[in-house]
Amino acid sequence: MIFTAITARRVEKALPPRGQFLEVLGARIHYLDKGAGPPILIVHGIGGQLGNFTYALLERLTANSA
Repeated sequence: MIFTAITARRVEKALPPRGQFLEVLGARIHYLDKGAGPPILIVHGIGGQLGNFTYALLERLTANSA
């Protein structure tokens, strides 16, 4: 548990999070709210992160939003 907390701090320092955090049932959820219209929930697999989607999909998904 200590290793995980230290690692998380190091990662957040090296790659500051984009978006916001929300606590749900004691779990810290990182999300990005962009565009307009109905929300789209994209869940990455283990070892994945927000950047896996934002580099190619984010602009396409928000291009037609008002």
